[in-house]
Amino acid sequence: MQCIVNKELLSVWFVPLDLSDDFYSPFDDQPFVCVLLCHVAEVSDVDRARLCQQIVSSSCQYVICAGVDCSIWDETLDWAFTDMQTEDGDNQDQTLLTTWHEDEPLLDVFRFAFESDAVVPMASARYVVLSLAEQDNAMIVNSLIAFLRGHGVVV
Repeated sequence: MQCIVNKELLSVWFVPLDLSDDFYSPFDDQPFVCVLLCHVAEVSDVDRARLCQQIVSSSCQYVICAGVDCSIWDETLDWAFTDMQTEDGDNQDQTLLTTWHEDEPLLDVFRFAFESDAVVPMASARYVVLSLAEQDNAMIVNSLIAFLRGHGVVV
């Protein structure tokens, strides 16, 4: 887990995750937006469901899915949230919105996450960029930092 920026009005964390690992939010129980980048060719239904359950139970309010099978990730997140709401009546005030961005360049995904009127008011500018990758994550981190700097954020 790597803190990219942690200011009063914007907090962004990069979380590279192996599918065998568990997801933990750096924001404890505070709401946040998750940009889920999947670059793994094959993910089992069991691993996908487990990770989606962990995301929705961590106070995430919006998940932006991109990469391989992003529409399947989106649907699995919706089902995990529905299951959580059905099983636990205490979380009826929590909401979860999901979108998928198939074949979109990384810059466009970041632009949607950080600039869209649908996303920005959601979680008090707390973001997790969650990367499921079989490759080096340096390109993703460098792109994220360049995007933020291009918007005047000091990182």
